[in-house]
Amino acid sequence: MIAKDKILVIDDEPDMLEAIQYALSARGYDVLTALDGDIGLEKAEAENPDLIVTDLLMPTIDGWRVCQRLKGIHACKSTPVIMVSAVVDDQMSTSDMELGDCYLSKPFAMQTLLDMINRLLERREADPNE
Repeated sequence: MIAKDKILVIDDEPDMLEAIQYALSARGYDVLTALDGDIGLEKAEAENPDLIVTDLLMPTIDGWRVCQRLKGIHACKSTPVIMVSAVVDDQMSTSDMELGDCYLSKPFAMQTLLDMINRLLERREADPNE
């Protein structure tokens, strides 16, 4: 049996989390979810996902801190990250945006997210050392 790609979705909005989980599961992905950054980091370290989707604005640990801490987890250093947020701040620095591999503004078409996921996973499979 072929292993399914494992995707971790971190978002403090239950409706958004459920919508993304449904869309990804329907396409055969193994989906893990977390309602905040702390739980997301724990799951990332324990489960070693193939890709992570994280909201930026969350209580306790925001998406930027999640991305920074992921870089410190050996198994997650090269894990692609898609950052999503309803707030786009003109003050966000380029280095803030570069913490993730892609950025997606909410609301977004689910197909746009799926296309990003496919592209990042294909890139990772083509160059597993990246």
